[in-house]
Formats: sequence, structure tokens, C-alpha cells
Amino acid sequence: MVEPLYDKKVICLCCGNNFATKKMRQSKIVVNKKDSDFCTYYEGENPLFYEISVCPQCGFAFSENFTALKPAMGEVIRKEYVQNVNGKKLWLCDKRSLEDALKSFKLALICASLTDQSKMTVAGICMRIAWLYRYQNNKNEEHKYLAKAAALYENAYITGNINPLTMSENKLLYMIGELHGRLGNYEVTKKWFNILLSKRNIEPAINVLARDQWAEYKVAIAR
Repeated sequence: MVEPLYDKKVICLCCGNNFATKKMRQSKIVVNKKDSDFCTYYEGENPLFYEISVCPQCGFAFSENFTALKPAMGEVIRKEYVQNVNGKKLWLCDKRSLEDALKSFKLALICASLTDQSKMTVAGICMRIAWLYRYQNNKNEEHKYLAKAAALYENAYITGNINPLTMSENKLLYMIGELHGRLGNYEVTKKWFNILLSKRNIEPAINVLARDQWAEYKVAIAR
């Protein structure tokens, strides 16, 4: 029987160390359901737990969305990050629990901030941390990171720093509106959904999602 997890060879973006870390086979991913912000629930192993690679040598944490580090970043990382995690037993290259996954994403959030990764990349990390807290039914922490993600996505849209390979502009508009809706900021949600729904080139799936979610939020407002 083929195991859902396998060892993937990875090269650390910070120190160049070659190491193996667990990833999940695509053929073994079984989706049970998705929330309206794309938080996904799985049967069996959760691939989200393994999105972040954490170097066992220097502790640098990164995802496939990270860009190569600028040479000047090396010293910053060594002083402000590596020295702080050196000697700590991270043990994050093997099978992970939800707590391990949270630790890996929080390390990646620090590393992304220190290495000037894009706002979209940092927002994606915050989203995933929020989802992990949702799995735990920890509303306070979930909303804290949803708010961080919303602010970062807004900044990316306003400044035009959108990577279409990561997320389309229409999906980005939807995500901003949806996150504010989840946070109870209904007037802000209305603003972003109006921008989205006024466009002519909306993907059908995004169009349906936005209209359905706004209908739900209008009911919440009327209560």
C-alpha cells in the first residue's frame, strides 16, 4: 500500500542545505468540504500541514511561493532569525501534528517578513494560520490572522502587486470582501464585492460565490 506521505528533497533558500521533508502525494488527497474562503477539510492526512519546509540545519522556513533571497538578506537572517532558533529541536521534517503545522507556518511568517517576500505570499501564510486555528475552533486567533491577511491582500491590490500565478485579480477582490465579511465588517465587504461584481470578466465560480456570500451577509446585517 502506498503511503500518503513521502520524502521530498529540498534545498534551503537560506543556507543551501539539502534535506528531505515530508510532503503529501496528490493522489492521496481526499477533500471532504471547503469553506467560502477556501479553507479545506480533508479525510485522512491534511496536505496543508506540509506546505512549509523547515530546514533542520538553520531553521529557515519557506514555501514554494518564496522567491530567492537577495545576498544582503543572509546576514539579516543569521542575526535576527537563525541565532534565535539555533539549538532548538524543531523536528518538523517528519509527520506533523496540527501544532507542528502551526509552528511551521509561524516560522515561515517570520522568515517571509525578514526576506521581503511579496504581500500576496505573506497574506497566504496568514490565511493558512487562520485556517489551522479554525480547525481548533480558536475564533480569536483565527480572526486575528484573517484580519492580517485582509490588510495584506488590500495592500497588494491597491499597489498592483498581484501575481496572477498565485491568485487572479477577481479572486483577490473576492477574498478581500469575504474576509471582511467573516470579520463582521459588512460595509467594507459591500465595497469590495461591488468593485468585483461591477466587472465584466468575472469567472462564473467567483461570481456565484460573491453573490451567495453577499446574500448571506445582508441577512446577517438585517438581524
